[in-house]
Amino acid sequence: MAHWARFFISFGFAVAGISAWVLIGGWRGFLAFFGLFLVGSVGSGMVFKRLATPDEIRQDLEDRAKEERFK
Repeated sequence: MAHWARFFISFGFAVAGISAWVLIGGWRGFLAFFGLFLVGSVGSGMVFKRLATPDEIRQDLEDRAKEERFK
């Protein structure tokens, strides 16, 4: 469940950021996109840490470590 919450929060803020960039335009739109992306990334990480069980956190870290080994 924590993974889905992280995904939907990140996705929602990404859509909001792209919409802001398109609607506002120019450098202000880009700043709005960047700000919303940053807030969504940090917020989704906080929600994941709050909702995830210790086993989910361990599994997430193991998956990330495996990805780094294959690069």
